[in-house]
Amino acid sequence: MAWLIVGVIILVAGWVATLITQRLAAGIVGTVIAAGLLFFSAIYTQDVGEALVVKNADGTIAREDTTAGMDMKWPWQDTISFDIKGQQALFKGNGQGTSEGEKVDRPEVTVSTSDKVPSNVDIAVRYSIQPDKVSEIYTTYKTEEALFQRLISQDITSVVKDAAGKFTVDTLIADRTAYSKAIEDGLKARWNSEGIIVDTVALQTVRPPQSILDRINASQAAQQALVQTQADTKIVEEKAKQKVLEAKGIADANNTLNSSLTENVLKDKYIQALQNAKNLVVVPEGSTPMVGTPPTP
Repeated sequence: MAWLIVGVIILVAGWVATLITQRLAAGIVGTVIAAGLLFFSAIYTQDVGEALVVKNADGTIAREDTTAGMDMKWPWQDTISFDIKGQQALFKGNGQGTSEGEKVDRPEVTVSTSDKVPSNVDIAVRYSIQPDKVSEIYTTYKTEEALFQRLISQDITSVVKDAAGKFTVDTLIADRTAYSKAIEDGLKARWNSEGIIVDTVALQTVRPPQSILDRINASQAAQQALVQTQADTKIVEEKAKQKVLEAKGIADANNTLNSSLTENVLKDKYIQALQNAKNLVVVPEGSTPMVGTPPTP
């Protein structure tokens, strides 16, 4: 009986030891897995042209990172990404779909010129975020989408309209370079303190009403016709000048020839002519020669 009791005690002890061992092993495995998850959640990677804001759990900014590669953070921190390598805002047509492979972000901008002519403008603006301003941009806008909605899109629309009001419709179409420069200067002035860099402004199309286009085209055709007429007139004038020069040359040659025919030269020419004559009849000076003719039968 005693041995039975001892055997039961040993069996129970072995079972308890096995249970403890299994739980301990499971705890160790769980700990290892949890540690691995925490480790990998603390690692992040960053692409070239990307800036990250590292945010604490309470929403405060721990730091910003603009260096490409791999780095670590605390597991309770989050990262918010911003593209700093350059982006495009395209305002065109109805604001939908793509144009030549590029995503259209907003519809064309309707402007009014200084002479109160409405026109539609297609424009592409390339911009980028200053790396050292990423934290400030995050504090104000939180995401790139909000930055585009609240700043980029609204400012482009406003500046394009304001700049158009400085030009007449004829100048707006004829001197698009000046209009583009006015837009670029306006955006730079607005975004300088916001941490946004204006890379390029590409003014694609300015579309006034068809009646204005017809008038401008007619004016250009008339100007081209005037230029052609002036060119033709100049050709005629040059030809007339050439003829005058040719006539003057002939007159000068004749005058030179006449002035060279002195009395002695003429006598010499006369003697040479007599010497070269085959049938020579000499008539005394002052006589009246008579030429005999056969009688008429």
